[in-house]
Amino acid sequence: MTYKTLVHTEIYNHIEDQKTNIRTIYPKLLDTTVMIHTTDAKDALTFTSDIIDDFGPRLTGTTACEKAGDAIHANLSKYCDTTTKEQFETCPNSFMAFMKIFGIVYVCFSSLLLIGRAGIYLAALGFSFATLYAYLHFVQYKETFNFLFKKKSGTNIIGKISPKNEIKRRVIVAGHHDSAKVMNFMANPKLQKWYGPRIITGLLIFFGINGLLLAWAIIDIFTGTIPQFVNYLPLILLVGSPAVLQFYFFNSKEVSPGAGDNMIAVAITCKLAELYGTAKKAGKNPLNHTELVFISFDSEEAGIRGSRAYVKHHLKELRSVPTFLFNMDSIYHVDELSFLQSDLNQIVKLSDSMIEDCQKIAQELGYPTTKGKIAWGGGATDAAEFGRHGIEATTLLGMENHVIRDHLVYHTMEDTPDKIELEAVLASLQIANQYILSKDEIISSS
Repeated sequence: MTYKTLVHTEIYNHIEDQKTNIRTIYPKLLDTTVMIHTTDAKDALTFTSDIIDDFGPRLTGTTACEKAGDAIHANLSKYCDTTTKEQFETCPNSFMAFMKIFGIVYVCFSSLLLIGRAGIYLAALGFSFATLYAYLHFVQYKETFNFLFKKKSGTNIIGKISPKNEIKRRVIVAGHHDSAKVMNFMANPKLQKWYGPRIITGLLIFFGINGLLLAWAIIDIFTGTIPQFVNYLPLILLVGSPAVLQFYFFNSKEVSPGAGDNMIAVAITCKLAELYGTAKKAGKNPLNHTELVFISFDSEEAGIRGSRAYVKHHLKELRSVPTFLFNMDSIYHVDELSFLQSDLNQIVKLSDSMIEDCQKIAQELGYPTTKGKIAWGGGATDAAEFGRHGIEATTLLGMENHVIRDHLVYHTMEDTPDKIELEAVLASLQIANQYILSKDEIISSS
């Protein structure tokens, strides 16, 4: 079904209302030929709808994801100086496998306690393996146990536009084109607010039992006695089973359409490439010293594997001149726009100075934004891999960023273009555009 843009309120152009304020901060901004209008936001929504209509859900390693990448490449090729596809190998099924491992270990290794003393050590070993797997693959986003899974190919799409003069600065605008498996925990809107508590409760029970089993094994090794808490362990296992076994059914076999998470960010990226590429071809390149790089990452939903491959391959280039990643993810609501200060379950710090610049620009454009750490357990965005290597980066979000959330459509079958506010797309385009121009203004003035 093709999406038809629904405009319930009159969309106004904030730039026109803020000319005096913007010119005070960035004198040359309003002389540029690259300006953002409501029609650009509508085009981005149409592009999002077209990709979903043509290719459907886009799980990493599938034909649909590959063909969507081809369409994005074709679009960027029209406007960029160079456009490339970069393939990488990944094991997408390894990322969230710990959920099923939890369920299997809980049933199988708990049963080993019935075989006697040896069962204590086997159960402690099994639970510890599952805990280690979850820590490495989900908390840290490592790929330690990838060798257990089938390899698949992912493809990043990269377009570049050079400035008029020597490259002294680089701004990367990015999103990801793969979509995620539907989360059963999120599928029922009435139960979404329990997503966080359900996850936390199950994890605490699993880790708690893991700790008890390890304590039992250690006590047995050094004293040969049975600790008192063992008497309560069967009851704990029985009572805790619903909270842990639900993890086995965490993901559905269905794949989300992924409009807001995250095809719209790719569409915004492509629209900016179109605007800057068209201006350059018309002999009106507004950038003096800033190289623009437009990236559509693959495999973000499988543990940010695409951005990891890109950073690894381009690290020397990324460090050759000051580089700034303006990443976008889950753009749905204009009144929920925020910039991430930390990523990867709050492990990776992002750029405070970049966030300050972006928020100042957003405020001047009439879009109040907030900043905050990614919700613990919320995973990561593609900015994490850049931040991990000291590259200045942040992610613009357009949805709630809390442990307890409600009325969300991401990672569900309801993640369709009609759930994205036109105002949120317009704001994202304008903020990204002014950030690009401001960075070039600064370097050109200096």
